[in-house]
Amino acid sequence: DTSFATFAGLCIDRQLYQAIERSNRQKNIPLNEYVSLNDDSVHESLQSVDENPENIVIGRENVHTMKEQIASQLSGFENRVLDLYWQGKGYLEIADELGRPAKSIDNALQRIRMKVRHGLSEKENERK
Repeated sequence: DTSFATFAGLCIDRQLYQAIERSNRQKNIPLNEYVSLNDDSVHESLQSVDENPENIVIGRENVHTMKEQIASQLSGFENRVLDLYWQGKGYLEIADELGRPAKSIDNALQRIRMKVRHGLSEKENERK
């Protein structure tokens, strides 16, 4: 079963992956290889690297929790669709794998998005 945490985690993971991919593109080589001659900025960069592992672990824990919450709100079919979607499969691939029309996959993903939005708004209301 997939949860809200799984969904949110996947969204976060994909955003991080895309950011890394964008930063590694050839057009960014001059920016990526730039070295500041200012000692303060080098020191700050090293400090931020030291903090990253902790932030990464905390982020992963938060993602895991959100994925669990998402899964608990979805039907079995929606969980299967979401799992395949998170694996990077497209609508047609998911439809073929599950033996369902692409439209039912689209509808399931729309329901998933609606449930996630609803879950997020409930969480926001609880915090207020």
